Amino acid sequence: MAPDGPDVAAESEPMIRKPLFFGIVGATALFVFGLVYLFATAPPTDAATSYSLEEIIQSIGSLDAAGVIGLGIIIVIATPIARTIVAMAYFSRRDRTLALLSLTSIALIVAGFLISILR
Repeated sequence: MAPDGPDVAAESEPMIRKPLFFGIVGATALFVFGLVYLFATAPPTDAATSYSLEEIIQSIGSLDAAGVIGLGIIIVIATPIARTIVAMAYFSRRDRTLALLSLTSIALIVAGFLISILR
C-alpha cells in the first residue's frame, strides 16, 4: 500500500515523538527524585546491588528510594519500545512496509526478552 501523503514519516513524527518525550521526562524525574530521596534517607552502602523486577515493585510499594530509581530505569528502557509500538499502530493504517519494520523490531525485542528469561 502506498503512503497517502507526500511524506508519511515526516507527518507522523510529532505523534511518534510524544511517547519518547514524556517517557524520558518522566523517567528523569523519577530518577532524580529517587536519588535525592536515597541520599536524604540513607546513603547506599553497596552500590553494586541489583534488583529483580519483583524486588523493584515491592520496594516501590514500600516507598524505597532504590525502587523509585529502578522504576525510572524501567521507564527509560520501555520508552523506545512504546515509541515503536505507537509507530507500528500509526503506520499500519498508512504504510505497511514501515508497519512491518516496526512489528519486526517489537518481535526481536520480545524474543530477546524471552530468551534472557528462559536461560
